[in-house]
Amino acid sequence: MIARVNGCDRFAVHRTYLRPDGTGKAAVPEGTAKLALGKTQGGAVCVSEARGPLVVAEGIETALSLACGLLRAPATVWAGLSTSGVRGLRLPDLPGRLTIAPDGDDAGRAAATALAERAHAHGWAVSLLPAPDGRDWNDIIMKGERA
Repeated sequence: MIARVNGCDRFAVHRTYLRPDGTGKAAVPEGTAKLALGKTQGGAVCVSEARGPLVVAEGIETALSLACGLLRAPATVWAGLSTSGVRGLRLPDLPGRLTIAPDGDDAGRAAATALAERAHAHGWAVSLLPAPDGRDWNDIIMKGERA
């Protein structure tokens, strides 16, 4: 899966190697299932665009899960690609409503809090939609659960 990373200083893509049958990440050497080409700092992968809030998740799979059924209303959904990506995300200049959907771990919650504080200081109306402990929103949809 190849995704363009928007909002970076230069061109960047994010690559995730998948199994041939599409059932998950490919069996590749440790740390190589997901790789970036180019500097992704400040950027995000836009998985959907709609009127409504901007929703930020950590991973592409999590962002897709939110866009494809977990959210109850239309939204623009971005994947920050990592906790450092969420923390350093470049937000649009015009403030609006921002929902941050962190993974259910300490690193995800800390990154979400950092982005929320920065966004709020720039005039954004911020809400958090944290995943349950030890899980992310992709885990929820893969098990047929609801947010």
